Amino acid sequence: MNTKKYFIYCRQTTICQDNIRSVKYQEDTLKRYSYNNNLNLVGIFSDIGGGFIQFEEMLDAIHEGQANCILVTDLSRLTRNSSCLTKLADYLNHGIIRAIDTWPATYGDNLCKKLYFTIMSGVNEFEKGLLAKELKKV
Repeated sequence: MNTKKYFIYCRQTTICQDNIRSVKYQEDTLKRYSYNNNLNLVGIFSDIGGGFIQFEEMLDAIHEGQANCILVTDLSRLTRNSSCLTKLADYLNHGIIRAIDTWPATYGDNLCKKLYFTIMSGVNEFEKGLLAKELKKV
């Protein structure tokens, strides 16, 4: 029996980001969600700022078999980095990651969901570019 084992991942892009995007808010919300839905939670990873240290450690742990699913509040909290998104898509396509779950959706259980994940990842990368462009204007 191949049960789903979840890592929670939280990401906050800036130290002074609003409460709804804070790591603490994300973590509390996802812990409550995993408890209410009887998910097998095996670890929590979080990054604040531009680095992906915990993200990379989480992917290494997934590759080692410690977990096979990721739980995030929103795909934009997962990553907007194209190389990280490519690695996630590769892990999904090869079954290393069985699912990436958010509150309303699961990405990875079938081909349509994998396609949707890939499209939404592209949208997140596009939004990242727009944000960077707007910040340069300020």
